[in-house]
Amino acid sequence: MFLNDVKVSLQFLTILPFKEKELKPEEMEQSIPYFPLAGLILGILAYISYVFFSLVLPRAICDILVLLVLALLTGGLHLDGLSDTLDGLAFGKDRESSLRIMKDSRLGAFGATGLVFAILIKFLALNHIETSFIDNTLFLMPLLGRWSVLILGYRSQYAGYENGIGKVFVEKTTKEACIKGSVIALIASLLFFGFRGIVILGLLYGVIFFIKKYFKKRLGGITGDVYGAVIELSEITVLLLIVVMQS
Repeated sequence: MFLNDVKVSLQFLTILPFKEKELKPEEMEQSIPYFPLAGLILGILAYISYVFFSLVLPRAICDILVLLVLALLTGGLHLDGLSDTLDGLAFGKDRESSLRIMKDSRLGAFGATGLVFAILIKFLALNHIETSFIDNTLFLMPLLGRWSVLILGYRSQYAGYENGIGKVFVEKTTKEACIKGSVIALIASLLFFGFRGIVILGLLYGVIFFIKKYFKKRLGGITGDVYGAVIELSEITVLLLIVVMQS
């Protein structure tokens, strides 16, 4: 069912308080096309938070608090994936050592630096977006961030360990799932930013395409950490493109 598929996607991508249960592989597979809708729900919650904060706080503080809300709603999982990926790429000399470092829960210097810059870039970009675009920005940014993992996973190989959490999504991201998710992303981009939204979507696709090729060459495929890193990088890309296009 559609609503259950959306709920499963939220259960996987966020910490929203649904009744906890062990997700079955078929449930996870069916939820994949609706990752963008899970991102949209995150965006709606972020915008509600922004409106609430703006009643009593200056714009800059509202912006950083909204980013905090998004990090809390996702349990910081994508930021963790970004830091682990950066550490693995920076300190791993080959595929095996990179994967071993990425699996290590400890935060390295490169990962910590990457986290600081990622959050800083997001904040500065969001703060430079005109107030009239804030609602549509907060809707589109997390939506396209979750759409990006469909493009990343389709026709990719899983490079992580056998029991890695991203394995099922790499194996089950089908052409049909990509088409459904991309239709959602296309409609949302048009709705929120018109023709500029289509340009944003197209440029983001190009970014993901090259990231995908890089990880295929570097690691032989992608992992759960790479999924998280790409979500963060996609959100940063969307924000920067909106900043450029509004000027």
